[in-house]
Amino acid sequence: MKFAAALLLVCAALASQTASSNRTSTLRAFESKVDQQIALANRAKPIDLVGTTRCFYLPGIGAVLSAKVELMRTPTINPFQSRISPQEAVEVYRTKMENLPLLRTAMKNTVMAAAKEMDFLQPADQIVFAVGLIYQPWEDTKGLPSQIVMRAGRQNAMSGDIKTEEQ
Repeated sequence: MKFAAALLLVCAALASQTASSNRTSTLRAFESKVDQQIALANRAKPIDLVGTTRCFYLPGIGAVLSAKVELMRTPTINPFQSRISPQEAVEVYRTKMENLPLLRTAMKNTVMAAAKEMDFLQPADQIVFAVGLIYQPWEDTKGLPSQIVMRAGRQNAMSGDIKTEEQ
């Protein structure tokens, strides 16, 4: 009897370890997909992903994704470029305004894909994707958010019912 109980405990521990390992590999693969989707949102003037996307699973809560981006590869003041011309600043602003809706679409598609691909999530679990946007000190940021957060319960995300907050 004790042997059967011990065997049952070992099997349960192994099953839990396997589920955790599968969940982790799913999250790591999903991070790479998100990075690619953001980077390819505008092939001509790509969104610049600063670092890599991070994805976490919080039991009883859901999946949390986070990323930092510049809405384009922004020129910087450096030893080879001592200033940004007014024309260049206007072009940077215009490009970032064009890329903003592309980022929003990529984020929404990511939340919907997470709901479908992360089969370990429960129907009531939340999926939250927060993106911080980075700007250079010389930039005009009027109308540009510093953060976008999209969230939905898994069921709602599957149908595209996703709430968006911008700051």
